[in-house]
Amino acid sequence: MSETPTETISQALTLAQQTQYGAALPLFQKAVLQFQSLGDAQGEARALSGLGNTYIQLADYSSALEALYQSLNCLEKSDNELGKHRVMVSIAVIHQKNRQFERSLKLCEEVIAFADRMGLKEFKAAAMSNAGESFANMGDFDNAIRCLENSLFLCQELGDKFGEGRLLHNIGMLYLNLEKMDSSFRFLTDALTKRRHINDRYGEACSSLFLGKWHHKRALQTR
Repeated sequence: MSETPTETISQALTLAQQTQYGAALPLFQKAVLQFQSLGDAQGEARALSGLGNTYIQLADYSSALEALYQSLNCLEKSDNELGKHRVMVSIAVIHQKNRQFERSLKLCEEVIAFADRMGLKEFKAAAMSNAGESFANMGDFDNAIRCLENSLFLCQELGDKFGEGRLLHNIGMLYLNLEKMDSSFRFLTDALTKRRHINDRYGEACSSLFLGKWHHKRALQTR
C-alpha cells in the first residue's frame, strides 16, 4: 500500500525535529508532489513551508525563499491568514539573514499587527525576536533591546524555555557590545543558568563563551 502524503510529511517533520535536515528534504519534496496530485492546496502549502524551513536550516536561502513564496501563494488562494502569517515569519528570517533588514522589518510589523489582533503570542514572540535582530544589525540598539525584551516576556508567558534562553543570551550580547557590563552579566548569567537547566548543550557553550568575553573585557576596563 502506497504511503499517504500525510504520512510522508509526518516522517519529514520528525526527521527535521531530530535535526536530520538532509534526510527530511526529499520527504518534504515528495509530500509536495503528493498533495499537488490530489489538488490539496492546504496540504501543498504545509509541505512547501516545511521544505522552506528545512532549506533555512541548511543555509540554502534562495531555495528556501522559492518554496516559502510558493507556500504563501497557495495560502493566499485559500484565504488561510494564520498559515500565511506563519510563512511570513520564516520569510522575514531569510531577509534578515540576507541582510535585507528593511524588508524583514516590514514583514515583522505585519505579523505583529496580525498577532495582536488574533491574540497569537507565539507569532508575536517570533516576529519581535526577528525584528530585534534586524534592528541590532542596523545599529539601532534601543529598538533592538526593546523588541528582544518584549519577545523574552512573551516566551516566559508561553513557557518557551529554549526561546527564553536564546533571548537572554542575545540581550546579554547586545549589552556587552554597548559596554553596559552589569546588565550584560545579569542576562548572560541568566542565559547560562536557563540553558544548563534545559540541557541545551550548544546554548550553554555559547553563553559560557560570552561570559568569558565579559570577564576579559571587565579585566581590560579595570587595568
